[in-house]
Amino acid sequence: TVHCPALDGMQRVSLRAAFVPAPGFVFLSADYSQLEARLLAHFSEDPALLEVLRRPDGDLFRLVAADIHGGIPEHEVTPVQRQHAKHLFYALLYGMGKRSLSELLMVSAQEAEQFQLRFLERHPAVEKLLKHVKQQCREHGYVETLTGRRRYLPAINSSDTSERAHAERQAINTVCQASAADLAKIAMNNIVFALH
Repeated sequence: TVHCPALDGMQRVSLRAAFVPAPGFVFLSADYSQLEARLLAHFSEDPALLEVLRRPDGDLFRLVAADIHGGIPEHEVTPVQRQHAKHLFYALLYGMGKRSLSELLMVSAQEAEQFQLRFLERHPAVEKLLKHVKQQCREHGYVETLTGRRRYLPAINSSDTSERAHAERQAINTVCQASAADLAKIAMNNIVFALH
């Protein structure tokens, strides 16, 4: 929302509306569904995550919500519980700490930590992957994306706890998020060639 005196007050302005295709052309909007979450399932080879992603009606975040709320049936998951699960899932991907997660979910730090622990208990392959990524980064000084792009993180072996923790978060984030960026760029190029 921006203030525009010419429009007499506050108006909603969409930046997308500023882009207009040339006559005879259209804009194409395409997206991957839950790409980073799918990559985490791929890299971890977690059986439960892979199984739900293979189902036509599978809802990854509904599954995670059921898990972190004591294994309730997926059909009993509320929209709020699903949203919490989504935040938790991406918090793990981005290396968010329990304090930040508790603020995001509007729960206590203890509850946020319990959500994290429950998720990792139900999905040990994910926890194994997170530890493996950090260990590999410590040994080599870098992590690689799905396409082999490297990100060097010299602070991974820092004696400063804060710097080291930041590098660990960047390592985990890079593996999934940068791999997602790689796939998106490949897809954009492929779409251009497919449409010609």
